[in-house]
Order: sequence, then C-alpha cells, then structure tokens
Amino acid sequence: CWVKGSASDLVTQKVIEQRDSVDWRRNLAFAAFSGGYCGCAQHYVYNVLFTRWFGAAVDIRTVAKKVAADGLWHVPLVYLPSYYAFQDMVLRGSPLVGLERYSIECLSALKPYWAMWTFFHFANFRFTPPELRISSIAGMSFLWLMVLSYISHQSHNSGVEYKGPALVLSELVESEYTGSAFGLSEVA
Repeated sequence: CWVKGSASDLVTQKVIEQRDSVDWRRNLAFAAFSGGYCGCAQHYVYNVLFTRWFGAAVDIRTVAKKVAADGLWHVPLVYLPSYYAFQDMVLRGSPLVGLERYSIECLSALKPYWAMWTFFHFANFRFTPPELRISSIAGMSFLWLMVLSYISHQSHNSGVEYKGPALVLSELVESEYTGSAFGLSEVA
C-alpha cells in the first residue's frame, strides 16, 4: 500500500498535474497515509468491524448495509477527515487546517468516491472472500488515490491558503488593536 500510494501520487503530479518536479514531501506523506490507513485500518474496518456489526453473510441486504456504512459513515466521517488532517499536519503543520479544508472540499472528494466505489464495494462484499477483500480493493484504489491526490492538492497548488481557527482568531485580535488585519486601515 505504501508503494501504491507513492506511485499514484507520482502519476498525479507528473501526468495529471504536469508538474516539472515532484514534491517529494507530499509524495512521502501520501505514501505514509496510504500504507498506514489503506493497508491496515481498512482491513480492520471492512473485515472486522463490518463483520461484527452486520455479520459475515453475503446476501444483498447485508451487503447493502456494508456499502451504506462505508459511504455514509466510514469514508465521510473517518477516512477522509483522517486523511486531510494527516496531510496538513505533515505538509502544513496543522491537522486542524486539514479538517477545515475537508469541511470545504468534502463534496469534491465524496462525489467521485461514491461514483467509483459504491458498485465496486457492492460486488466486493458480495462475491470476494473476506481474506481477499483488501487485495481486491488495492487494484481499484490505485485509481482512487490518483483522484484523491489531485482533488486534495488542488487548493494547495492554486495558492489558496486555509487559515486555521487560531490564525483567524489572532488576526481578529490584531485588528481590534491595529485595524490592520483583513486589509483594514485606520482613518486619519
């Protein structure tokens, strides 16, 4: 999963974004998250938690519950917030800024996730033995990780700066005393 994460980000940076040079820090952060979460945590979520919560059956009703839990709970409330917090902690020094970015960009990431994974997971939970599910996911996830890398770094590449709550608060306090924050100036 580490190699897959690194490779998917390399393809994104060089082919999709057509960057002249590779941002190796971004690539390492992407690879680390991919290895840790996509390899280990997803096994636990899909094979342990979902089996405990919904059972091991592969009937349509059980599979639908697992797909719904993935798309409506796991990804929007656990996976993507963890990803954004981790990326911004490594690349920008603040997990809170990552969560702020996610709150703004969540639909941009969720729509392609739902489009790519809903039917895939339905087939995966229905027909793939539990011990092979993560391996099955690995192939599809190479494509998904390229999409996620592109979406989650668009704002950074465009120069948009997200200000975490602490920075916004400090600017408000500064403006109270100097009037200089947010482009305000004192009238003489």
